[in-house]
Amino acid sequence: MQNITKKALVATMLISCGIAHADDTHLIVQTRTGNSQFELNTLQSISLNETGIGIKDKNGKIDAFEYENIEKFYFQMLVNMIETNPVTTFHVNIDKTGSMLNIQGVDDFSNINIYNMNGQIVKKMSQWKGNSIDISSLTPGVYIIQVNKQALKFKK
Repeated sequence: MQNITKKALVATMLISCGIAHADDTHLIVQTRTGNSQFELNTLQSISLNETGIGIKDKNGKIDAFEYENIEKFYFQMLVNMIETNPVTTFHVNIDKTGSMLNIQGVDDFSNINIYNMNGQIVKKMSQWKGNSIDISSLTPGVYIIQVNKQALKFKK
């Protein structure tokens, strides 16, 4: 494998490791003979040497891959999705400034989560008391608001 390709592989690994979350990510090594998949939370280390990559799990088992046989090396992130209910009993609206979210049709002391489109919680409120929710810190885009077990989309 050319030196530039090794450098590209190392750079990809470093960038991917920086954004990958161990609980919801798999490492995939695609070779000429097939794919090998590893759950990140089961790995102890990933090492690089002159000839290839070594992936060691927490039990001490090492899987080795030579650079010349690797076709792809990537992380697969699993996104947790919430189930939406087609019959939603609440409504939301945003004030004219785009900074406050108002909810109607919900009992006080509800639990509220706001998710971005990557499935990450960007705002969480336990025992919400019916007041407007400050969303000024959210970037413009589409979000999902979950109130107890119901959810709907809104656009900021």
